[in-house]
Amino acid sequence: MVQDITGEYLCSCCYNSMVKSVLNYGAESWILYEDDRRGINGNGMDGLRRPARISKLDRKTNDNIREKMNKQDTILDEITRKQLIWCQQNGPKAITKNHD
Repeated sequence: MVQDITGEYLCSCCYNSMVKSVLNYGAESWILYEDDRRGINGNGMDGLRRPARISKLDRKTNDNIREKMNKQDTILDEITRKQLIWCQQNGPKAITKNHD
């Protein structure tokens, strides 16, 4: 049992430090289109699949993988949350660009 908790904890730390931090860097000011969202979601899920030792050939759903790794939110949920916080702090003037 101790090995499972330790392994799960280490996998979570690796995901948070390597995958999540890279995908979230500068996300406050991004404009995300649908293709961008699919790519970011795919990379985030790939980052969860590897430590969970689940191959794409295993045909597990993303919800099953997040449940196994104890992650309720997707990477897109976190990016959206960061964007909303940034907009609240900087106001609507930061969103509109003045090209004069």
